[in-house]
Amino acid sequence: MLNSKDALGYKPYVLTSGKEVMRMDIDSKIARVKELIAKREELDAELQELLGGSVKERRAAKCSACGEPGHRASTCPSKQTEAIQ
Repeated sequence: MLNSKDALGYKPYVLTSGKEVMRMDIDSKIARVKELIAKREELDAELQELLGGSVKERRAAKCSACGEPGHRASTCPSKQTEAIQ
């Protein structure tokens, strides 16, 4: 089977373990990625049910210069008004 070719005439990749891996066209790769993502979402949901964990909500970002939420120190309005004066 190491000398076999797929439908497009490509030889499969052979891993060091001796397993063959077929070349995939981009559409096949995208479809497989979507399948894996769906599986992962199912597994994550099941794990969350089993372990009883809750989804953590992100804290609102707050400015390190003035402490107000909604912006960063680099875009702080109070810092900009101080620079103008």
